[in-house]
Amino acid sequence: HRRWRTVTPAALPDSVGRRRIDPERRLVEVKDGQERASECARAGGAVVQALRHAGVPARAEAIRVQREPFESNGERVEMFAEGTRFSKHRLWHVEIQFADAVSGPLVIGDGRFLGLGLMAPVLVRL
Repeated sequence: HRRWRTVTPAALPDSVGRRRIDPERRLVEVKDGQERASECARAGGAVVQALRHAGVPARAEAIRVQREPFESNGERVEMFAEGTRFSKHRLWHVEIQFADAVSGPLVIGDGRFLGLGLMAPVLVRL
């Protein structure tokens, strides 16, 4: 398959974690679009490295990262941080469009040996 999405969020390096906002100050410390875009761009670069570390030879044409699951029955990344060594700010749901088909299984990120970063192919309905 050429398009893959995380089922469980990928744990990316601390250096690409999102800026934490104290819940009591969320209206004062709100992120603007530029900061959000910068966080997503850094995370996308880390996904490229995670693919390399996982030994995936295919080139990624497009990478999309977000906190929310791609599927309606999925869980936000915060739910996966509890009880792990990974901060919720390091966890991202990822969608990757590869230039060529990739066969699975596909698991990426720092938590790939702990059940994080598990990806499933996106099945195209005709």
